[in-house]
Amino acid sequence: MRTYLGQNFLKDRAIAEAIVDAARIEPTDTVIEIGPGRGILTSLIEPRAARIAAVELDKKLIAPLEAAFPSIKIVSGDALKIDYDALTRGKPAVFIGNLPYCSATAILAKIITGGFWKRAVFMFQREVARRIAAEPSNRRFGVKETGYLTAFARYYSIPKILFDVNPGSFSPPPKVRSSVVEFVPSPPEKRLSDKRREKLLFDIIGAAFSQRRKTLANTLAPLAGGDKGLIMRTLEAAGINPAARAETLDIEDFKKLATVWEVISG
Repeated sequence: MRTYLGQNFLKDRAIAEAIVDAARIEPTDTVIEIGPGRGILTSLIEPRAARIAAVELDKKLIAPLEAAFPSIKIVSGDALKIDYDALTRGKPAVFIGNLPYCSATAILAKIITGGFWKRAVFMFQREVARRIAAEPSNRRFGVKETGYLTAFARYYSIPKILFDVNPGSFSPPPKVRSSVVEFVPSPPEKRLSDKRREKLLFDIIGAAFSQRRKTLANTLAPLAGGDKGLIMRTLEAAGINPAARAETLDIEDFKKLATVWEVISG
């Protein structure tokens, strides 16, 4: 048990097999496992991949993992501080893991913003998974709780919830259900090529979702130094109703808004 690290151990072999199957590991793949724990996923990954590295935060688990899997590189460290470019040796890898709830979204952000992955299968608390993978519906992200995380995930990846996992599949059982989510990188042509504009995009998304009940004309005003005239011109030029709220926009709307904003603001 390591609830102090924000993670419970997966014990259900059938669920473990389903997770590893979902990763579609090929014999030539490099696989990076985040949080191997007692090695239930590791044991299933080992015969499928050309090379495996497992990143484990709990120092007490390093020796048992090294003894059980002598052919696998066991990395003792924080998944948020690992140099994955070095670990993957420049070859896009498959990432897999039952992520600790307390740092799951931060780990996800580090992985999907890098150029060192080609596919990922991660487990999250179910409500977090729903926010990450919410499908746009009628040009909306779809559920009330979605916001910056949904837009962020959909900019960098194509997420899809695969299945839910009951608390009884873990030891000790958590108080919430979990979901397994697949990610593949979004096509490069779908991203903004200009890094300054990309930063502006996420500044806009962050401001837009900062006060859900307010309209875009109000939530975006601080980004323009209170210049509501600039905000109104920008929204109208982007074809977005100034009275709309952030949850009515999809990621393409936000990207268009960032592009127009940069042009109008000079």
